[in-house]
Amino acid sequence: MKIQTIIIPICLSLLFFACAGEADKPTEPVEKELNKDSLTNVINTLEEQVMSNGGVPDKTLFSKAINEFQNYALLFPEDPISPEYLLKASDFSHSIQKHEKSVKILDRIIAEYPDFDRIESVKFVRASHIDFELRDTTRAKEAYTAFIAEYPNSELVGNAQSRIDNISLDAEALIEKFMKEQKNTSAQ
Repeated sequence: MKIQTIIIPICLSLLFFACAGEADKPTEPVEKELNKDSLTNVINTLEEQVMSNGGVPDKTLFSKAINEFQNYALLFPEDPISPEYLLKASDFSHSIQKHEKSVKILDRIIAEYPDFDRIESVKFVRASHIDFELRDTTRAKEAYTAFIAEYPNSELVGNAQSRIDNISLDAEALIEKFMKEQKNTSAQ
């Protein structure tokens, strides 16, 4: 009985001190905010370096920026800046001729951020990249058709319809067609 009277208070004291130490540990949101701030600083530094490079795409620098933009969106998907960072990642990918990656990032924006305030533009740019850079006429037609169906009042509908109508023409044939149309318009 005497042992229990000694052991119980000691155990309670240890438990009390162990729990008291928990309050000193940083909580996850504080750690997350520190990571967010440091990642934002890295991104800002990379963007400054990109801008100071005189507009000449440095593949290594752009690739680092693309990765950091994507990391931010992965770690902080609810942050309103995440779709903007993904859009920048897509633009940077396009700038360094990584067109498939650019389209995949646009697909991600469409899937994860359907309420993004620039989603109409994202969908049109995606169709355009599939058309001009990837040269996948079947997918491009599908993307343009879906765009027209979803945004029938968009000022980009005319461009989308024109691409559907002329997607099979090479550059030379397209110029020839355009010249004929201009000539016919001038004659009227």
